[in-house]
Amino acid sequence: MPDSCCHAVTASMPLPSGHRLRIPAWMAYDPQDCLAVRMTFGLGGPETATWIFAWDLLARGLTGAVGLGDVRVTPSAGTGSRLLIRLGRPGQDARVELDAAPVRRFVSFARERAPLDARTVRSALDAELSRIVERA
Repeated sequence: MPDSCCHAVTASMPLPSGHRLRIPAWMAYDPQDCLAVRMTFGLGGPETATWIFAWDLLARGLTGAVGLGDVRVTPSAGTGSRLLIRLGRPGQDARVELDAAPVRRFVSFARERAPLDARTVRSALDAELSRIVERA
C-alpha cells in the first residue's frame, strides 16, 4: 500500500443562475499529516483553492451533518449518493458537491493508514520533544 494517496474527483458548485459549475478536485492524504485531508479545487494557478481539514469530517459527513466551523459536511438531499461540503462562514460559504463513492474510498484508505502513520508521527514528536528538553 502506498504511503500517501490522491483521489481525483469532479466537484460541482451550484450557481445563482441555477446552473452547476463542474470543477476538478483532489483529495490527498499525507502520512506526515495523517489526520487531515487536503482538498484542492480548480485547474491550478491563482484560481486553485486548497482546504485542509480532518478527514474524519468526510467520514462522518457521509451519514449525517457534521462540522461547526469553516468546514461543514452533510449528505446531499436525495439518494445519499452525493456529499455536500460547505467551506467558509455560514452565509458566506462556498458549497461544493462530490459523488460519495470516491469519498468513501478515500476515507477507507485514510482509516486504514492513519493508525499506523499516527504511531510514526507520535514517535517523531516524542523524539523532538526529548531533544528540546535536553537542550533547555
